[in-house]
Amino acid sequence: MLIRFALLLHAVAVIAGFAAMIGCTCSDALMYKAESPDHALVATAFERDCGATTDFSRIVTIGRPSDNYKEERNIVFVVKGQHPVNLKWTAPRKLDVECLCPRRSVFRQVTALGDIDISYTPFQE
Repeated sequence: MLIRFALLLHAVAVIAGFAAMIGCTCSDALMYKAESPDHALVATAFERDCGATTDFSRIVTIGRPSDNYKEERNIVFVVKGQHPVNLKWTAPRKLDVECLCPRRSVFRQVTALGDIDISYTPFQE
């Protein structure tokens, strides 16, 4: 009985591993970069496409110019769909993100990342 259970767990783990590898078909397309006034930071907007079974996402990250713009720890904004996103630095450590999108489509909206303040213009309701 214990051996059957162990074999079943192993089979489930193998199937889950294959499913995860097959499901990792996302592609990212860089849309827009905005450099901070002191050139120390870059805000980046990009679009993620994970295939026909999911919707596009627009993602905003903030990092150093030498960082990979896709770093998970630098993501400050995620919205489902292909909504226009505009990025504007109002000071060396203050970014304004504008998205003409319904609030219900927003998955992540961070207002501070370290010493960086992030504001958001009004969304569509």
